Amino acid sequence: MQDKTFYLYTLGCKANQYDSQVIREGLLKSGFSEAPADEAHFSIINSCTVTAQADNKARKQIRAIITRNPSSKILITGCGAKKHEDLFADSPQVVFIGGNEFKDRIVGIVNDYIENYHGMTFNFPDLNTISSDSHAVHITAFEGHTRVFVKVQDGCEAYCTYCTIPYERGDSRSREIDDVCKEVEGLAKNGFHEIVLTGIHLAQYKTNEGKLLTDLMRALVQISDVKRLRLSSLEPHDFPDDFPQLFASSDIIQPHLHLPIQSGNNNILKKMNRRYTVERYREIVAEIRRLKPDFLLTTDFIVGFPTETEERFMNSLENVLDIGFSKVHIFPFSARRGTPAEKMHGKVSKEDIRRRVKYAINETYKKAFEIKQSFIGRDFEVLVESTPEKETGNWSGFTPNYLKVQFASDANLANSFVPVQLKQVLYGDEPIMGELLHVSRI
Repeated sequence: MQDKTFYLYTLGCKANQYDSQVIREGLLKSGFSEAPADEAHFSIINSCTVTAQADNKARKQIRAIITRNPSSKILITGCGAKKHEDLFADSPQVVFIGGNEFKDRIVGIVNDYIENYHGMTFNFPDLNTISSDSHAVHITAFEGHTRVFVKVQDGCEAYCTYCTIPYERGDSRSREIDDVCKEVEGLAKNGFHEIVLTGIHLAQYKTNEGKLLTDLMRALVQISDVKRLRLSSLEPHDFPDDFPQLFASSDIIQPHLHLPIQSGNNNILKKMNRRYTVERYREIVAEIRRLKPDFLLTTDFIVGFPTETEERFMNSLENVLDIGFSKVHIFPFSARRGTPAEKMHGKVSKEDIRRRVKYAINETYKKAFEIKQSFIGRDFEVLVESTPEKETGNWSGFTPNYLKVQFASDANLANSFVPVQLKQVLYGDEPIMGELLHVSRI
């Protein structure tokens, strides 16, 4: 009898993390048990291809599994599997490679392997005979998290010129509001009080009945056990007109938003096919800040996109610094195979990209430090993570406006809301040091 143990490794976005939880629960309900990578009979890699680094991480993980556990059978799914099948197919331990469209068949694929494998004669698999998994219609938990990601939308129709995701994920499609609410109600009853709505292009959420993202949010804040509601990311184009008012009207909707700007220069934004201007971006931010003063903003920023001259880079960075972000995720441009940006003229040298990235990191860290410093001395309710920090033994968690805070306590505070006073800002991405005021478990 085959060993029914599995190891699950996830790369990429919050939507991918949700997909992995669906796979996990499906396998568990089908009689499998989760095991470490060096012990599991089946290893599942849920890949990402948003950057070349993501592809490299998937390949590195395959090699690590083969080295530590050469008898493990490896299945690869996700965006990277569809885009770069040729990169993963050179190892006999890899028994399945399939994109996102096969994620809901992973349980059936593994069971098919168990039933039909006989020595070296197995041809894997006949997907025409494997139906969608029915074990995990809704997730009931979220492995290793106190905040739970709920995917409500998939696919993208934006076709930014640097991005492969629309080709890997397909057109935008959304779950019905009643279906999402049912899942969230179950998660909240199971002790997950902070819900993070996620999708590939969340602003494109639209049900078959024409309901939009703000309609979904209005329904979710009515669920009694939901204490916090967040959005993983919104795009400035397709931004809901009624979002700022709704965002400010509820204490359950948390005062933080990840709003990717990608560039602070209009010429580059046009080359990227981002379909908004810096001025429009500023209008959105100004309106939300006017309505919700403690609101904090994080973003994504690409450096070195084709035709980005030194002048355009400085203009872009100056706008980013002026808008003000508590965290900027900076990505050096890397051409993705098959995208329009791959063939664009005006490439920036790798040396210039590295130099600009280093400068941008330093400047955005300075700005983030100033923003965080303005909250020192104030008290915030923090949702504590499930386990203490390994290096310090301190607890950590997030404020409503998504500042990560670390503080000391001998009590078991896992998954509880506690009041913490912010004491000291550390440079870079380090958590803010805080002091626990008193314990008040929910």
